[in-house]
Amino acid sequence: MPGPDDELECQSAQLQSFQSVSLLQVTTHIRGEQLLPHLTVKLLIVAVPFFIAAYWVYAYRSPRASLQKRESGMSGSMLLALGSTLLLDFFCTDQYQPSMPDMAEDFGVKPVEMGATIQVHLFTSAVFMLLFGPLSDTIGRRPVILGGQVLLAISTLCCGCAETFPWFVMGRIFQGIAAAVTPVILSTIPDCFTDMEDRLRHQGALGMLMQLGPLAAPAAGGFLADAFGWRCPFFLLSGLSALLVIFSLFVVEETAPATVDVKYVACAKRTLGHWSRCLILCGCLFIKSFFDGLAASNGFVLRRDLHLSLHGASVCITLMALAGALGSYVPARLPFGPLEALQACMGPLLLSAVCLGAVGVLRSESLPWFMGATCYAEVVIWTPYVSALCQFTEGIEDIAGSAASLLTALSFLGSSFVSLSVVFLAQREGAGGFLLALGALLLLTAISLWLGPLRSIEVPEEGSPKRSPLASALTPEGYIAALAAKGGDCSPRKVRARPPESDSP
Repeated sequence: MPGPDDELECQSAQLQSFQSVSLLQVTTHIRGEQLLPHLTVKLLIVAVPFFIAAYWVYAYRSPRASLQKRESGMSGSMLLALGSTLLLDFFCTDQYQPSMPDMAEDFGVKPVEMGATIQVHLFTSAVFMLLFGPLSDTIGRRPVILGGQVLLAISTLCCGCAETFPWFVMGRIFQGIAAAVTPVILSTIPDCFTDMEDRLRHQGALGMLMQLGPLAAPAAGGFLADAFGWRCPFFLLSGLSALLVIFSLFVVEETAPATVDVKYVACAKRTLGHWSRCLILCGCLFIKSFFDGLAASNGFVLRRDLHLSLHGASVCITLMALAGALGSYVPARLPFGPLEALQACMGPLLLSAVCLGAVGVLRSESLPWFMGATCYAEVVIWTPYVSALCQFTEGIEDIAGSAASLLTALSFLGSSFVSLSVVFLAQREGAGGFLLALGALLLLTAISLWLGPLRSIEVPEEGSPKRSPLASALTPEGYIAALAAKGGDCSPRKVRARPPESDSP
C-alpha cells in the first residue's frame, strides 16, 4: 500500500507534467501566431514577382501598349507620384543608417557586413536597370513603374519581418529590383518635354521630391527605432508604398513613344558610342559613389569616431540631407540649360573636394568641421548631377528609356564597387580616411565632366554667338551629316521632325 508521501509525490509529478504541457501549448500557440505573418511575407516575396511578370506580359500583348503618345507636358499629380516613388526608395535606405550598429548587433554580424547591404541594393538595381529601361520602351513606362511600386511595398515588409540576416538581405535585394525603375521615371522627362530648360527644371523638381527622403529619413528612422525598434520604420514605409500604388493607378499616364523599334545592342552602341556621354557616365558613377559611400558609412563614423548617440547621429545625417535638399533646389531655378549649369558649378565642386581633403587631414575629429565640409559637398554636388542626367539624353530622346537605363545601371553597378572603398577606408582609417575618399570622388567627378560635355562646347569667335554640337546639328548641313552618320537600327519607324544627333564626338 502506498503511503501519504508517495501520493503527494505522485500528485506533484502530475502537476509538474500538466504545467509543462500547458507551457508547451502556450509557447507553441505564441510561436505559431508569430510564424504565420513571417510565413505569409515569405510567400508574398516569392509570389508577387510572378504576378508582376504576368502583368507585364499582358501589357506587352495588350493593344494599349501601342497607343499614340499623348500631348506634351506632365501633370503635377503625376510628377508627385513619380517623385514620391524615388523618395520612398531613398527613405527605405536612409532611415536605417543611424540604426546600423544596433541592427548589426541584433543580427550578430559585423558592421562591414551590415554596411554592405547598401552595395547589395545597388548591385541588384544596376543589373535590373539594364532590363527595365528597354522593357519600358517596349511595353510602356506605366506598367514598369506600377510593378516597381508594388515590389517596393512587399520587399520593405520583408525587411521589417526579417528574422535572420539572410532574410533581411533578401528584402534588400528585392528593394533593389524595385529601385530599378529609376531610369524609367527619369525617361518620362524627355518623353514629356522637348525644351532643354524645361527638362532641367522638371528634372530638378524630381530631385527635390526625391531629396525629401534623405532629409526626413535619418531623423524619423532614428527616433522611431529608438522608441519602437528598428522594424517599425520598415512597416510604416511598406504601408506608404501600398498607398502610393493606389494613387499612381489614377494619375500615372503612359509617356513612351509608340514608334520605337528597340534593338538593345544597336541602342547601346548609339548611346555609348559618343565620347561626351561616356564621360558623363563616369561623372555620374563618381557622384553616385559619393552618395552611397556617405550613406553606408555615415552612421558608423558619427557614432564610433565622433562619439555621438543614436539621436545625435540622426540629427547630423538629417542636417546633411537638408543641405542636399537645398542643393537639389538650385537646378530647378536656374535660368539656363544643363551645359551652362555644368560650367557654373565647376569652381564650387573643386572647392568642395579641397575642403573635404583638408578637413580629412587636419580636423577629422572635429564635428563642426566634419559637418561643414560634408554639408557644403551636399549642396554643391546636386547641380552637376541633375545637369549631367539631363544632358545625357540630348539628341537620343526616341530611345530615352534604353539610354537612361544604361546610364543609371552602369553608374549603380560601378558605385556598388567604388563606394566599397569608402566603406573600407571609413572602417580602417576612421573619419579622416572617410573624408579623403569623398573628396577624391568629387575631384574625379569634376575631371570627368570637364573632359566630357564641357570640352565639347565649341569656342566661338569674337563677336559670334556660342554654338553647341547640337546647335550645329540643327543646321541643314549638320542635319544631313548626322542623318548619314546615324543609320542605326534603333531609330524610330516614323521619322521625327527633330533631327537626330551625330554619333561623332
